[in-house]
Amino acid sequence: MNNTNITNITLGLQKKSFCIDNDESKIIYLDPSDLGIMERTNSFAEKTDTLFKGLTDLADNEVQEKLKESDSALREYVNELFDYDVCSVCVPTGTLFDVIGGKFKFEIIVNGLSKVYSDTISAEMQKVTDRVSKHTKKYTKKK
Repeated sequence: MNNTNITNITLGLQKKSFCIDNDESKIIYLDPSDLGIMERTNSFAEKTDTLFKGLTDLADNEVQEKLKESDSALREYVNELFDYDVCSVCVPTGTLFDVIGGKFKFEIIVNGLSKVYSDTISAEMQKVTDRVSKHTKKYTKKK
């Protein structure tokens, strides 16, 4: 196939880039208008519930290995949730179970990034409502 005949169509559907904690070496790419996040959130909740149940009643000699396995699984779940490898960027060392300010690192990531999605989706849906309202206003005016 001859690539010289390819015409670009710009739709503006690419993911947006986000800098983490003002560190320009930590950039993630997300689609914060992705409504699929709702289904992935349900899947994330189910998977993490099972994961956390497996972390109870461990013998002392099991804790370290189970934590390592669980961190690996949790990284996979968080990355699936946001459809991007956010964990390698946000928590390149340590575990997602490390605690900062009384919260696990995975909680901080999930809560912070989820807010980006909820804010974006709410704002975009308001734009849709406003646009549709402009077009339907003339048909719904009371006489």
